[in-house]
Amino acid sequence: MEKHKEHHEKHEEKKEIKTEKISEAKKQQQKTVFVIISAVVLGLLALLIFKFPPKEKGILSIEEAKTKTETFINENLMMPGTKATITNIEEEYGLYKVSVDVGSGEVIESYIDKKGVLFYPQALEIDNYVNPYLSEETINIEDLEMASGSEEIIVE
Repeated sequence: MEKHKEHHEKHEEKKEIKTEKISEAKKQQQKTVFVIISAVVLGLLALLIFKFPPKEKGILSIEEAKTKTETFINENLMMPGTKATITNIEEEYGLYKVSVDVGSGEVIESYIDKKGVLFYPQALEIDNYVNPYLSEETINIEDLEMASGSEEIIVE
């Protein structure tokens, strides 16, 4: 009888060991499944954010910016009886670059901020800008100082 009791105790120990082994394996499997599902969800979320970024408040669409700019130019900057037309609008340097035909076939590049608050009628490229006042006809300051005694200075 004693042997039989010992035999049952050994079986119970084996059951406990198997239960512990199974539960550890099951826990590891659950962790792996959780990690995989989390990675898939985060991947889908990142894809949605980059594919469809949230629209900032107050930002005009290209069409809205075109309409607002054309209206502003025609109501405030053009002479009566003349009309400007936007021939092209595109995003550049965080602004909307607007090509404005002022009616004479001349197209002027202007800019409007994305909120439609600031209009920049002209942009100058800083690195390539040539000062129109610096030419061969530039007035020498020293010549002006010497001529200051006379009442009239003639510049040709």
